[in-house]
Amino acid sequence: MNAYLHLNRDFMKHFLILIEFVLVCLLFGSCLKEQAAKGTSNKGNSKKDTIPVSLSNFASNWALVNDTTTTDFWGIWGGRAPVGKNYIGKAADHYSFTSYGKLYIHEDDYRDTETYKLGHDTVWIRTAYIDGQTNQVDSTYNPWYVISNLTAHTCTLKKYFISPETAAFSTINLGR
Repeated sequence: MNAYLHLNRDFMKHFLILIEFVLVCLLFGSCLKEQAAKGTSNKGNSKKDTIPVSLSNFASNWALVNDTTTTDFWGIWGGRAPVGKNYIGKAADHYSFTSYGKLYIHEDDYRDTETYKLGHDTVWIRTAYIDGQTNQVDSTYNPWYVISNLTAHTCTLKKYFISPETAAFSTINLGR
């Protein structure tokens, strides 16, 4: 009986930590979305330099300046230290957002093609519910990137990814 209570307390402790982390992520994400909606950025650019997000000023072949990703662990990986990575873009690296809703990504050895649409300050990516296969029957658009610091020559994309064991936050800086 004593072992059962100990396991139950450990489960509840980890569960509460997970809930607190999710709430902090939601609060932080809400603050970032509010900043982007107001036309402000974390880099101190003035509001007059930013432009509203629209397909006509966003769809472009953007060069990748850098991609900074931090991953935090919990659950069975709870004791691991956070992992941070800052990838500096090379000449061939790009995020190409077309006017017909395709996103072509080339980042180091990673290449991907996505279907996207814009909604206010968010890039919505079509993702599959099952099988990793995107099709009309079982796929939907999901918020993927929050756009901030959009000027004639720069753009910042912020991305969150939360799984049962990890949480990753990425800041992708683009230029043209």
